[in-house]
Amino acid sequence: MEYVLICAILALLAGVFVLFYKNKQLESENQQVEFEKTKSIENYQSEMAAAVADYEEKQETLKNIERKKYNNLKESAAREVENMRVMKNQLAMQHSKERSEMQQKHSNEIHMLQDLITELRAYSRNGEEMNTHEILHYMKRGFVQEGIITEDELHIIPNIFLPKVHSRRGNKMGNTRVDHILLSTTGIYVIETTEWQGRMIHGLTKENAGVYSFMIDEIGKYQNEYEKEETFVFMKKGDSMTLMVENVGNPVYKAKHLSTIVYDYLKEVHSQALKEEVKPTVYFGNETNGSGNEMIDLSNEVLPRLKDREQLVTYFRKERLEGKVLYTVQELQGIKEMIECMGEVKL
Repeated sequence: MEYVLICAILALLAGVFVLFYKNKQLESENQQVEFEKTKSIENYQSEMAAAVADYEEKQETLKNIERKKYNNLKESAAREVENMRVMKNQLAMQHSKERSEMQQKHSNEIHMLQDLITELRAYSRNGEEMNTHEILHYMKRGFVQEGIITEDELHIIPNIFLPKVHSRRGNKMGNTRVDHILLSTTGIYVIETTEWQGRMIHGLTKENAGVYSFMIDEIGKYQNEYEKEETFVFMKKGDSMTLMVENVGNPVYKAKHLSTIVYDYLKEVHSQALKEEVKPTVYFGNETNGSGNEMIDLSNEVLPRLKDREQLVTYFRKERLEGKVLYTVQELQGIKEMIECMGEVKL
């Protein structure tokens, strides 16, 4: 019995041992599985970390590449902008230089044209106008020597080209030339010099023309105005007996017209400059002894019409001695400067 019990105990202990061994083996296997699981997780995490690091590195590389491209593009654009700015400045400088050269060339051409016009105007006076200017020059010298005037109390301005101005009738007048303007303390005078060859009959009307009335009907400028006066010049053609007749217009009407233009211009420039109307004067200076020229004056106009040097000098002597003083020396100088500005060429 005891032997059976011992065997049973031994068998029980063997079973317990086997169970313990199996349990230990199972625990070892579980630990191995757990280790392997942990190892796999760690490997996976390492691989994932490596993959993430590689991805981030690649992304950073891509960012660096893009950033470099952007910087290169930015630098390229900046260089292009700078090149464009430099080119713009160069073009601006070139344009400015070309414009300056063109302006200088244009200015030189204008000065050349002005000089040419001035020279042409200087040569545009006829012989009788130059004779009139000489008479006025010596007249002024004589008046100064006699003590009638001082040098600054009489100014003689020849060959004046009047600009386009509006007349008091509202009409715009074209460029017009005045033979002489004389500035005196007693007034401002426009002198119209008439030059002709042969015989001149001034002041013809249908009423006083007599045998010449047919000419008014044929070549008269004022055929429909009974009281208007005509001026005709009769001259021989060469050595033949042929007599030519020319209607030269009425110098009195022209002198009045020019006086109006001068007055309107000066009033337009300086409304307070003038103290009375500009005085028109006509000088028929061609009639001298031995010249063969003759002037017959039938006019009823009150405007001064002077036929020779003596009449011209006497008229202005009387104006100076008996006329009312209107202008000071300073005022005459101002008017003289305004008149001289009339002839400036404006292009």
